[in-house]
Amino acid sequence: MNIPTKDADRVDVTVIIPFRNRGVSRLRRAIESLAAAAPGLSVQVIVSDLGSDDPGTVRSVCERSGAEWLRLESDHWNKSVCINRALAVSRGEYVQVHDVDMIWTPGSLAAHLDQIKAHPKSFINSQVWDLPEDLTEYALTTAEPDWALFREKSVSHSRWGHGLVLAPRSALLRIGGLDERMHTYGGEDLDLTKRLKRTGLRQEWVGHRGDELFHIWHDRIPNMAAKDSRVAAAIKKNRDLYYSDDSVIRNVPTPGQTDEPLVSVVIATRNRSAYLAESIYSALYQTVRSLEVLVIDDGSTDDTEAVVRQIEDPRVRYVHQDATGVAAARNRGTKEARGFYIAVLDDDDLMRPDRLEIQLGCLDGAAQGCVGNLLHFYDSDGQMYYFSDARPTTAGALPTGGFAGHPGWLVEKSLLEQIPYDESLSSAIDNNVALRALRSGFSFRHCNQFVTLRRIHEKQVTMVDGQQQKLGARLTHVWFQGGVVPQTMKHAQNNYSKTTERPVDAVKTTPTMRPWLPDHLVTRTVQLRPSDMLKTIDLPLPHRAGSAVSIISGTGEQVGSPLQVSGVTWPQLAALRRKNVPHHVIESDEESSGIKRGLTVLPPTGEDEVETGGEPLVALSDAVENLIQAERDKLQPDEFLVCWEPADPQDGVDEPELSSSHRPAVSFSLSNSAGTRRIILQRSADFADLVETVGRASGLIKAYSPTAKLHLPYIHRKAIEMGLTA
Repeated sequence: MNIPTKDADRVDVTVIIPFRNRGVSRLRRAIESLAAAAPGLSVQVIVSDLGSDDPGTVRSVCERSGAEWLRLESDHWNKSVCINRALAVSRGEYVQVHDVDMIWTPGSLAAHLDQIKAHPKSFINSQVWDLPEDLTEYALTTAEPDWALFREKSVSHSRWGHGLVLAPRSALLRIGGLDERMHTYGGEDLDLTKRLKRTGLRQEWVGHRGDELFHIWHDRIPNMAAKDSRVAAAIKKNRDLYYSDDSVIRNVPTPGQTDEPLVSVVIATRNRSAYLAESIYSALYQTVRSLEVLVIDDGSTDDTEAVVRQIEDPRVRYVHQDATGVAAARNRGTKEARGFYIAVLDDDDLMRPDRLEIQLGCLDGAAQGCVGNLLHFYDSDGQMYYFSDARPTTAGALPTGGFAGHPGWLVEKSLLEQIPYDESLSSAIDNNVALRALRSGFSFRHCNQFVTLRRIHEKQVTMVDGQQQKLGARLTHVWFQGGVVPQTMKHAQNNYSKTTERPVDAVKTTPTMRPWLPDHLVTRTVQLRPSDMLKTIDLPLPHRAGSAVSIISGTGEQVGSPLQVSGVTWPQLAALRRKNVPHHVIESDEESSGIKRGLTVLPPTGEDEVETGGEPLVALSDAVENLIQAERDKLQPDEFLVCWEPADPQDGVDEPELSSSHRPAVSFSLSNSAGTRRIILQRSADFADLVETVGRASGLIKAYSPTAKLHLPYIHRKAIEMGLTA
C-alpha cells in the first residue's frame, strides 16, 4: 500500500474508518491490516473521529501510521455524519467504508478493487466473518496472524448488514452519502445500498474466496437497546426511515463537495437582460449548493453578456453562440452541462429557494425526472394565478397533449442527450421533448408543489409567437396519439379530470411564495443572527446592528429575531447564501409598529447616533441577565435554578449528565460582534438535587431560589448540615 502525500490529487481508493471511543488498539490494528491488503495501490486512509474523549491519542495513532485524522466535535454517535465528512475530503476514485473492528486478509482490498473495475456499474459489499471472543486479544496484538486459524474458528456474519461498502466516489457523492437523520445505530448502511441500487448500480458480494474480512468480537449494540430506551428509540426511528423514505438523494442542503456539480441550471436567453439577472440569482440562492448556472446566449444584441459577467460567482458560466434558435441553445446547454441533472429555467422566471431540494428529494430511482407546478405572476403588479398540470405519464398526456411547464423540469442529463430538442421547431420545443420522452419509455414524477414563479409580460414567447407555439404543440400531439388504440384513448379521456397534478395546499402556499418575486414587486425583511460576516455583504443594516444579540438554544433554535433588515434584494440574498449566513426571509409588513426581538431588544437609535465600541459588550451582558431572569421567572416554589458558563463557549462537556428524575439542563449560545457566551441552566426539584448540580457544574456563576439569589457559602453550609458534599 502506498500512502500518498496529502497534497496529491487523486488516489486509487480512499478508506474511511469511522471512529468514536472504540479503543486505539482496534484502530491501530485496522489501519495496519490495510498495508498488506492493498499492495501496489495508492490509498488514502481517513480516520473520521467523531468526538472521541481522547483525541490526542487518536491523532498520534494516525500520525504514526500515515492515516489522515479528521476531527469533528459531537456529543453523540452518528455514523452517517462521521462518514460523510470524510467522504467530502476523499480523493480516491473509489471509496471503501471500513470498520475499526475489521482485519483485512492480504491482498483482499486489491482483489475487491479489481472486481469493481471489471464491473463499472456495480458496488461491492463484503461478507464478514466473526471471530470468537477468545481470539480477541490474539487478533489485536498479532501483526501476522494464523489466517487458517481465523478461517477455522470464524462464522459467517449475516448479510443483513451492509456497512462495509466499496463504491465509486462519484456515486456516493451524487446521492448525498449516508442519511444523516439516522444516528446511534442501524439502518444507515442498508439505506445507502438501497439507494445505490436505485441509481442503477448492481450489488455484488465478496469475501469468501481467500479475500475475507475478519470481525473482532465486541458486545453488540442491539443488546444495549434493552438497557437504554434512547438507543431503542433511535433504532426504531432509523428503521421507520428505511421503510418509509423512497427518495434516492439525501442531505441535499449540504454544500456540495463533488468535483462536478450535481445539477446544471440551464438558461437559454436572447435579448432579455432586463430579467436575466434575477433568474440567475434565484438559482444561486438554492439550498442545494452543488450546482452550476449555465447561461447560453443565443446571439443577444443587448447587454446580456455584461449582466452575466457582473455576477461574481464561479458557479455561473456564460456561453455565447450565433443566433440559431432556442432549441439549438438548449441543446448547446445539454452539451456544456457538467451536472448529472439539468434543471430547466427560462431567462425571465425565478426559482423558489428550495426548488432543487424538493425535486431531488422526490426522485425514487425509477424516474428520470421530476416536474413541478408553476406559479404565474404578472410583472406589472404581482398578481398570481396557477393551473393544474396533466399527470406526467402517457395516459396523462394523451387527452390534450399537455405536460408540466418547462421551467419546472429537473431531468437526468442523459435524457436530453437521448431526446434532444427539435431544432426545426421555433416554439413548443419543451412539449415536443416531453411527449417524445414518454413514448420512448422515460418516466417522470410530479412533486405537487410550486417550484418556479413564471413571469407574465409582453415579451414572452406566448405573447409574441403564440400561433407558432400552438401549432407546434398540436403537431406533436397528433404524432403522440398515432398508433394508440381507441379504447386506450377513451380510458385516458374519461380519467383525465381525476389525474391532474395540483399543488398541495395551493391557497396557503401562494402567499409564502411572494418573497421570491422580483425586487420591484416585493419588499423583503431578512432575519439574521448578528455576525462579523455581515460586514462583507452590502446589506441595509440598521444603526447599532453590532449590539444586537443572537440567542440560539442548545437544540439549534433561534430565540427571537435579534436583527431584522428590510429592503433586501436578490443579489444580497445570493450573497447571504454564498457566505453561509443563517437567515430567514419574510415579506415586509409595512404596517408593523415594531419588531420583536425575543429576549434581546436593541436600544432606540436616531439617524445621527453612532455605535460606540463598548456597547456590544454591554448588550451581550444584558442579554445574559435577561435570559437568566426569564428562566428564573419560570421557577415553581419548590425549585432552584443553577446557572453556569463553560470557559470555552464551544465546549459541551460541562453539561452534567443527570439522572432522568432531573429536569434536563438547557443551554443557550449568545453572540454579537463582541463575542460569544454560552450559558447552561438547570432547574432542581429539591436541595439535594441543587447540591449535586453545583458539584457537577464547572464554571458556576449563579444559583437562585424562587425568591432570592443563593450564595455559595449558604449552599455549602446547608450541604454540610445535610451530610452532603459539593
